[in-house]
Amino acid sequence: GRRLPAGARGIPPTEERRQVLQELRSVILRKTPDGGVREMRVVRINFHCNQACDFCFVSRQLPPPEEALIEQELVDAARVGASLAISGGEPTINARLPEYIARAIELGITDLELQTNAVKMSDRAYAASLAAAGLPLAFVSLHGTTAATSDRVTAAPGTFGKTVEGIRNLLREGVAIRANFVVCGYNAAEFPGLPDFVDRELRSIPGARLQVNFSFVAPSSNVPRDVALVPRFSQVAWALEKALARSEALGLPLVGFDSQCGVPPCFLPERIRSSAFPEDLPEEELQAFAGSFRKSEVCAKCSFTRRCYGVRAGYAEMYGTEELRPI
Repeated sequence: GRRLPAGARGIPPTEERRQVLQELRSVILRKTPDGGVREMRVVRINFHCNQACDFCFVSRQLPPPEEALIEQELVDAARVGASLAISGGEPTINARLPEYIARAIELGITDLELQTNAVKMSDRAYAASLAAAGLPLAFVSLHGTTAATSDRVTAAPGTFGKTVEGIRNLLREGVAIRANFVVCGYNAAEFPGLPDFVDRELRSIPGARLQVNFSFVAPSSNVPRDVALVPRFSQVAWALEKALARSEALGLPLVGFDSQCGVPPCFLPERIRSSAFPEDLPEEELQAFAGSFRKSEVCAKCSFTRRCYGVRAGYAEMYGTEELRPI
């Protein structure tokens, strides 16, 4: 079930092209205050990465999409008024990243983020070039609070310090940061210490705008069904509770619970359910991802059932859905 390594050969050209087009863009739908629906788009400007996390669902062996395809995606996102995340692989590998950011801003996309591991931003000049292009927010992978744990998760020794320095440089350049910690079997024990790490190492930068984002490892077609990597929710709930308590004590926002990489609301404290799941998901969203998630019979009785995706199909294949309970 493991992915081919980056650059691996052997995928027929027609299948490779199909995968590129399939993974180039992701669309998530959310309701707007006026009752409408807004698109949240992710556009992958390349698929290769300078890290190799086991829980990454991107096909890192794929070649990058053509510049014309990326331009088309930017224009289309602007046309429909979508929010946009420029992603990868690791998008800083694409030399044209500053141009794509500037182009998105030029097209009128103001709700824009860059999904990155920030390793390249350890070069202050490069971080400055992204800020100068207009980047308002970086969603940065920070999967540990120590180099040893980060190295275990990313399989890229030596990059932890660069990521931390990259975050600092982006903050120094006025870019807001959402530090994304994907909780898995390798790093769950360090999650409770993340708010203090962020507060100590990053928040002291003048003008720093910071949030912490919680994600849970999502077993998909590219992610191995390995119990060491993918624990049960119930096995790591303690870490989430402690991290949440520390973030609240520090006044540091902890977000991400309602995303496709979050956890069902029945695993969350009541005070988080009410704020993180304020309204139903659009019907089109639930239908589009019905094949990727599973619910149990009791979910039909839950007051949050239309606000919740359920659990990933891969998770249900590993552990079933017995942990779910109605609210």
